[in-house]
Amino acid sequence: MCVTSIIYMKRCCYGAVSAPILSLVLLLCLVSPAPAQSSNGVLREVYQNIAGGTIPDLTNAAIFPSNPTLETIQTIFEAPNEFDENYGQRMRALLLPPVTGNYTFWIATDDQGALYLSTDATPATKVLIATVNAWTSSREWTKEPNQQSATNIFLTAGQQYYIEALQKEGGGGDNLAVRWRLPNGTIEEPIPNNRLLVYGLGPPVISQQPANLSVVESGTATFTVLLQRMIGSRFQWHRNGVAIPGGTNNLLSFGPVSLADSNTTYFCGITNALGGTNSSSALLTVIPDTTKPAINTVGNLGEPQVVFVVFSEPVEAATATNASNYTISGGITVIRAVFGPDNRTVILTTTPMALNTTYTLTVNNVRDRASTPNAILPNTQRTFSTATSPIDIGYLALPREPIGPASRRQGVVISEVMYHPTNRVDGKNLEFVEIYNAQPWVEELGGWRLSGAVDYVFPSNATLNARSYLVVAGNPTDFRSVSAFTNVFGPFL
Repeated sequence: MCVTSIIYMKRCCYGAVSAPILSLVLLLCLVSPAPAQSSNGVLREVYQNIAGGTIPDLTNAAIFPSNPTLETIQTIFEAPNEFDENYGQRMRALLLPPVTGNYTFWIATDDQGALYLSTDATPATKVLIATVNAWTSSREWTKEPNQQSATNIFLTAGQQYYIEALQKEGGGGDNLAVRWRLPNGTIEEPIPNNRLLVYGLGPPVISQQPANLSVVESGTATFTVLLQRMIGSRFQWHRNGVAIPGGTNNLLSFGPVSLADSNTTYFCGITNALGGTNSSSALLTVIPDTTKPAINTVGNLGEPQVVFVVFSEPVEAATATNASNYTISGGITVIRAVFGPDNRTVILTTTPMALNTTYTLTVNNVRDRASTPNAILPNTQRTFSTATSPIDIGYLALPREPIGPASRRQGVVISEVMYHPTNRVDGKNLEFVEIYNAQPWVEELGGWRLSGAVDYVFPSNATLNARSYLVVAGNPTDFRSVSAFTNVFGPFL
């Protein structure tokens, strides 16, 4: 395929409403014809987290029009009511007039809305035919005179016409619907399924290919492929030409990688109901780890015989749990060393330490988990104190958590499980497990594991702030596309 693009400005109008239109004409040389349009309905593209209630707030947003956060197919020309706050949406279809004659259109939206119609099946000839300047209730067609188009829009039976509606929501209620009147006077509200073909469906078209990646050993490799339209697409990643079990999302993430993974190639096969394609191959290069481990944190939480040590990276069990590699000033003896919640944290059991005293920990010989292990710098030292401070009296009687009562043995809990969301037309996986930290301090989650019906191990640097939530999603990309929540981990198996 060869593509040449020409951008130009023109002004056109239907009836009394006119607007300048920026059009993009594509001159295409195709080696095969595009598949026929076959699905009835309207393509709905949602753009979330955009403030304001005017159409320019939507059209000037960086994510519009190429990066919607959600795509659905609606069976009639109407969007779900009371959907969200601070978002915008675009609904697009190919209109099928049942008879030749003059048609009239109406749009109802909350907040502002705009309705466009083309003289053919392409967006390039679209013109503005009706607007909502403030807001209307759902299917309130006559609140503003500009909601109605001119009454003499001539359409030909059997010809397809591109139709597009925009709506921007700030706060409060929200809705979007379009109706029309046929030449015989019949009003269909909203425009029904049998008059509409979903605009833009076709075989998958890749908008972002997976890129070559260099990762230090023991790190995580992540490859991503993006499509112009994600609706109905299925993904299968391959490593060196062999399908990867579970690699069925547009994002492939795995680790820790080893030197044996270097020079492997990855591509994604993508299909939908109208065809399929393969992404380009991406090369993974694994770089040997030559960085020596260091100490991030040393501390004591009030126990007179316990010290915790947090290293900068996962460390080797044989050297990290060897008590002789740790010495503490003041005649304190390290009796035992064991891993804590992950392979970066080591818990030292010692002879009794005095309260309100500062000690120095010296560490030698501890090595990381590289193929050629790196040892910590000789005589690495950190100081820590056994000083204690009274906890805020308010923590002794914690207020009821918003997630409701729970039985627990510690402050980090599973607060919600979405194990089987309602089936979606876009095929997105919205399964998740929500975790809440009820404690007044940060919890290090590196190495913690969800197991059972799902399986997921938190990365070594994972933390959960005091009285905060995180989500482990079956498909983080799908979850982020429909939610403003940002603290998302996954995917789980």
